[in-house]
Amino acid sequence: MFLTGATGFISQFILRDLLRHHQDPFAIVRSIYEYFCWTLEPEALHKMEDWHFRLAEKRRTEKRHRYDLKDYGLTPEMVNTAFVRYRDFLTARGIRASRL
Repeated sequence: MFLTGATGFISQFILRDLLRHHQDPFAIVRSIYEYFCWTLEPEALHKMEDWHFRLAEKRRTEKRHRYDLKDYGLTPEMVNTAFVRYRDFLTARGIRASRL
């Protein structure tokens, strides 16, 4: 999709599936670099992997916060209704199958 930014230049955005990102973040990183024809240097990948490992170790010991839609005055139906066009967009392009 293309959007015009404040500078008047057209910026290109790519859409990535967050679930897939969490399952294999480095495959997503490689695909982004390939998409933009960038070179992913081994040293950069190593630093990303090191950071990812350290973050995972830290998260294992953290108390996890749980969000609840009710805390924000929302219901699942309200969220589903608000995002129906976005979900349909993703489903129509085969990016993600609807789970509703």
